[in-house]
Amino acid sequence: MNPEVDNPEAQERRSLEEAAAFPGPPPPLWSRHWRGMLVAACLVGILGAGGWLGMKWHQQLRNERLTSNAIQFFKSGDYRSAAISARQALLLNPNNVQATRLMAQLAGLLHSPEEVLWRSQLARIDATSENNLALAAAALEHKEYAVAEQALAALPQEDKQSPMYHKLAGALALEQRLSRVAEIHFRQAAILAPGDEQNQLNLAAVQLLSDDPAARAEGRKRLEELSLRPGLELAAIQSLLNDAKREADAQRMLKYAKMLLEKEPGRFDFQLEWLEALWMARQPDWESFLTRLQTEAREDAGRAGVLINWLNARGMAAQALTYSRQLPEAVQEIQPVPLGVAEALINLKDWAALERHAAGGQWSGMEFVRAALLARCAAEQERWEKVQSEWNRALREVADDLTRMSMLGRLMEGWGWDSYAEEIWWRIARGNTNPRPALERLFRMYRRHGQSRQLLAVTQRIRELDSSDPIALHNEALLKLLLRAEPQECLKLAREAYEKLRHDASATATLALALERAGKPAEALELLKGLPADKLKQPALAGYYGMMLAANEKFVEAVPFLESGMRAPELLPEERDLIASFLGKARAASR
Repeated sequence: MNPEVDNPEAQERRSLEEAAAFPGPPPPLWSRHWRGMLVAACLVGILGAGGWLGMKWHQQLRNERLTSNAIQFFKSGDYRSAAISARQALLLNPNNVQATRLMAQLAGLLHSPEEVLWRSQLARIDATSENNLALAAAALEHKEYAVAEQALAALPQEDKQSPMYHKLAGALALEQRLSRVAEIHFRQAAILAPGDEQNQLNLAAVQLLSDDPAARAEGRKRLEELSLRPGLELAAIQSLLNDAKREADAQRMLKYAKMLLEKEPGRFDFQLEWLEALWMARQPDWESFLTRLQTEAREDAGRAGVLINWLNARGMAAQALTYSRQLPEAVQEIQPVPLGVAEALINLKDWAALERHAAGGQWSGMEFVRAALLARCAAEQERWEKVQSEWNRALREVADDLTRMSMLGRLMEGWGWDSYAEEIWWRIARGNTNPRPALERLFRMYRRHGQSRQLLAVTQRIRELDSSDPIALHNEALLKLLLRAEPQECLKLAREAYEKLRHDASATATLALALERAGKPAEALELLKGLPADKLKQPALAGYYGMMLAANEKFVEAVPFLESGMRAPELLPEERDLIASFLGKARAASR
């Protein structure tokens, strides 16, 4: 792509880049093992671990003057001077709300991933709903989905009724491929703000996840139309690009990534999209474009770290390590470069080098990461006492800090150290400060491993926190049924869940099972017959329908449904055993 011409817009961007380049916190972009892990920890390393008690009067006056200067510089467009003044103010008082907000705004103007870091700090020191919503928006832009999830979960219930909340929650659900949840949020946003055209775009993006090819085609057509509309074009093109990625359609990726880069050539995130498209399409110039980005990032630890991460995530750890060693020594010491190097060494399984790397270097504010890396090295070398001692040190370092605990938990999950992650998530889940994201992670972990009793414990904790949650109510009813709890208690829970989720097929199936368990198989079968025939053929529901047919001695009819149910993905062990039991009886009776 052509470089920017020397026009006022380019000059403004250079001013912003200079402001962002003034030594600051590293961006939190990270790969699947590390993404978002160190947002607050990096900040601690730059700003210090806490506020200043007993600040002297003259320091206070100087801090106020620096903050005022920073605001004036920002308003006049002198972004470098604004950043310098704001950072000087933050050195005097790391909890300066105005200076932190200004740094977040500077990063946002540049579309820098550092915005997530600054907005995380702002939400910590000034925990308003406005700041948490802004954090969630920045985190979504930079693909920090765990951070966005935590920010949205931190909102009080009354602030979860705004159009902005529903737009952000819908966007998060969309990235998690929860299309039904996303659609619910986007439709609610459209009701609350009917004149906002962004809602049309969001609903079109949901269509791209549909199982219906016609719906996907309609969504693409609508987004193509919106890509020509000022104010919506970038979001529409990004949605089309994301769709091309899901389809692994390299040519469409090239098309839309090029469109983004042509609109804003200086945006680093758009440059990364173009690099990814070139690489996916196996275009011969992807390496030269990567080299250009690497050269431009030599003095910028944040961007260099992102490029190291990009190489790591695509199986090029050796190249990532080579590039890191070509950086100036000072840049090599600034996060997230050391973490990118650590991941490269893990990918290369060079445990001796990783141990040397973790033992040395700058880990200010991130001793828990150093300890975790040393534990990983020890585990690979089967030094189990060392593993336990380093793990205990990591736990001491995170203490009761929610953000650090979450970072450590995500790191453990990324390594597949689920028992260690479980320990961290339960620490958070048993507390009273934003436990929901930890509980959801535990639920996904136990679901993946088919651990029904642990799933019930998570569900009951969710119900302790919010007894009105209909999904948790349904899950408790189903899990208790599968674990053979008292039938009448299960029936009561299942009826209540069914009433709250009346149009939900899963709640209908759970109530049918509860009725059968309570000695009412005929009523159970009639209930399921009320569902559309096509739904009953889906494996997840077919097994339940087959069980109700068999319970009513319709054995021949039951067998194909039960066989289909056995093929359902992610069955819990107790579900599989139950369906298998009915299938055995039905086959025997139908011979």
